Amino acid sequence: MTADRPSQSGDELTATLREARSVYERRTRAQSPPTLTQNLDVENFWAAEEELLTDIPNHIKKHGHIEDKELLENIVLWKFPVVIGKIRENTPSQIASVSKRAFQAENARDAIQELNELQGVADSIAGAVLMFAHPLRYTVMDPRATEALETLGYWNGDTAAVDEQYESYCLRCHELSQQTGLSLRDVDRALYILGGEE
Repeated sequence: MTADRPSQSGDELTATLREARSVYERRTRAQSPPTLTQNLDVENFWAAEEELLTDIPNHIKKHGHIEDKELLENIVLWKFPVVIGKIRENTPSQIASVSKRAFQAENARDAIQELNELQGVADSIAGAVLMFAHPLRYTVMDPRATEALETLGYWNGDTAAVDEQYESYCLRCHELSQQTGLSLRDVDRALYILGGEE
């Protein structure tokens, strides 16, 4: 998939993404979703995200899968809390076996399709699971981010979070990360803000 022409020069793009990333941090430091912050014993959404970005990769490295059901619940509370009831229908053994297959998949699309076998998980949440498991490799694909990427001239695909475009989406975000010097996670944070309100 080829991108459209970038709408900003390199310096302008970097400044735009850095400012949006700062807005993301300010907004998430002001948010305190009760269940997520209580689960993690932190003060705000930003602190919850930072803790998950440390704890989940370590957990996956140790176990090779999601061993702790609450870990998956926390990812969902971070990404799309409205489906938490469906997520809680999954048993710990289901979560362990499905996540093990997903993390052993040959490519991201297959990993997403494996994760989609869990109740309450769809492509966007599956992408969030992959991001938290491997934040240097994967990012979160959702309509806000793809629309922002499209506006910046780096995306001309479907703006919905769909598994067949996930790897191309991650590649575009990696390109922005390399071009701007922001981490992959910070690129995603910036795109989320630039995508506007849902």
